[in-house]
Amino acid sequence: NYDLSLETYLSKDSYGSVSIFQKDIADFFGESTRAATLAEVTLYGGDPALTNYVIVNRVNAGEARIRGVELGYRHALTFLPDWARGFQVFVNYTHLQLEGTALADFSGFNPDTLSYGFNFVRPRFSLKFNMSYLGETRRASTGTTGDYFWAGEKNRDTISMEYSLTKRFSLYGQVADLIGGGYVDVQKQYNPN
Repeated sequence: NYDLSLETYLSKDSYGSVSIFQKDIADFFGESTRAATLAEVTLYGGDPALTNYVIVNRVNAGEARIRGVELGYRHALTFLPDWARGFQVFVNYTHLQLEGTALADFSGFNPDTLSYGFNFVRPRFSLKFNMSYLGETRRASTGTTGDYFWAGEKNRDTISMEYSLTKRFSLYGQVADLIGGGYVDVQKQYNPN
């Protein structure tokens, strides 16, 4: 792993960071997919009348590399009037670049993630809003070499609120996906480079 981070505290009310990294991985997991033979279908208890069975094996797929950049910023809005004190805004972004053989299993890796929102915190009350954006994410092989299912882009919002009744008891509520939510699976060719 190689990591380089720069952090700055522009004032007592704000924080910013930039990080770049590279991770080199040996013997990365991968998938080998091929059509099943009649003997294999019979051996594993499949119906020989059906011809669309595939065999998927986990293999060590050689080397893989993950490069990325992360950006973050947080700012407390202390210039607001006293009744509005406690607001803080934030934004975080991550971009990943993945490299490996065609067999490398990058399922679940998300190349682009953006999160932003605000927090409003008072002594007995807090309100938090978070909006997350996830870029297309590779999910699983379709059974055809080089074709994969991808989850499409997704926006997800979360609003949470907490009120302290006493030191030991609080009321808490959360609502998700009022604005965004959901994605559509798409199928496309995968190019590891």
